[in-house]
Amino acid sequence: MEFLTLHVVFFLVKCRSFYLSLEIKKALKNKDQKGNKIALICPNGASYVIGQWAIWMSGNTVVPITSQLSENALEFFIKDSGSSLIVTAPSQVDKVWNKADSLISKLKFLYEYLGARGDKEPGQTGSDLH
Repeated sequence: MEFLTLHVVFFLVKCRSFYLSLEIKKALKNKDQKGNKIALICPNGASYVIGQWAIWMSGNTVVPITSQLSENALEFFIKDSGSSLIVTAPSQVDKVWNKADSLISKLKFLYEYLGARGDKEPGQTGSDLH
């Protein structure tokens, strides 16, 4: 039974990573599809693994950034890395949004493995995005 459970969990992680990788490719449609640096800001756990695999599956480079940094430190690491996209968990959106205008001209937040996506406007919640 435990063997089957592990296979199901792995299958779910792989599927969610694949679908997120497709969203990453859509978000980068005006840029080179591969070789971009993509910032990953997620708490430790499944969402981090899914984000990392998705970025790799899309042919891009992961820039792992801890979610425990201050807003100023986030800004520094994202600017310094030259990230063209930020993949983040819903819990980090407001923290990242406060610095996003100065970081990337067209910023897309790709939410974990849930498949929600879109441009976020100040004051929007994750459920407001399509």
